[in-house]
Amino acid sequence: PLDPECNPSGGQHFAACEAAAGYVMARPKGTSEKLEAWFFANQPTLTAPTVKQGVAQVAGISDFDAQYPAALAQVRADIEQGVKVGVNSTPTFFINGRKVGAVTGQAFEAAIELELKRSR
Repeated sequence: PLDPECNPSGGQHFAACEAAAGYVMARPKGTSEKLEAWFFANQPTLTAPTVKQGVAQVAGISDFDAQYPAALAQVRADIEQGVKVGVNSTPTFFINGRKVGAVTGQAFEAAIELELKRSR
């Protein structure tokens, strides 16, 4: 998330940390994909309060504030791991440990085919 609350290189995506934390909270309940779709559908109007409301209504999380510190720690750990391996944009893909970055579907398929040939 490009939000300075959880990402030191963050930008202007305010409430992105809350959204990422909400997604982390929703994973064990099996509602993360539904929540992710809701976030994207409501992206222009997301604020911390609307994220909390969506997490409650869409993902069934009633204790957002209580879970937030642990979920935020997971988000920060994911950011740190990404920084360590050189992720500096999204999407970034790794195929067999090779950084591919954001590429077209055709280039992505070609990279996979190349790695499959190398591993044979």
